[in-house]
Amino acid sequence: MHAEEVEILRRIEMARGCKVSLTKNIWRSSITQSVKIRLYNTYVLPVLLYGSELWDVTVKSGKRLDAFDQWCLWHILQVPFTAHVTNQEIRIRSAQPPVTQTIMARRLRFFGHIVRSDSDEDHTRALNAGIDDPPKDRRSAEGVETTSRSPSSNTAVYDRERPQTTEPGAVVCQAQSI
Repeated sequence: MHAEEVEILRRIEMARGCKVSLTKNIWRSSITQSVKIRLYNTYVLPVLLYGSELWDVTVKSGKRLDAFDQWCLWHILQVPFTAHVTNQEIRIRSAQPPVTQTIMARRLRFFGHIVRSDSDEDHTRALNAGIDDPPKDRRSAEGVETTSRSPSSNTAVYDRERPQTTEPGAVVCQAQSI
């Protein structure tokens, strides 16, 4: 079992404990369902989704997360399991997206922050190093070394810094040869 899967299971158990602790006072009370859903979004989901931007969610883990979320919504909406109500109907009643969609949106938002951040920050330099550093040597089928880029080639790579403007509306990118 991978570290992310262990973390996901740990987060599910923590969120389950949080949800169960609120059963008597919140979920079984006469509060309206819309308020219960808002309380679920406030108290249970943050416990579940803490650090989810960095998870590598597999299909199996995604199904576990969505199953837990679905279980919570069934209990919050007080729909008996013997009722012939589909999971899709529960989603429509609660107006909640699946947790896996929420995780994907959070991951994309996190990636956007990293991409737009200042080029002097550590995480941006690490991301650019991973992108800019191609494999040095590749072996062909005959065992002859080939390189993906030759140091003597005359190709130009655009500088990762912000473009310089020379006049209004004109953008010039700096190029450096390799």
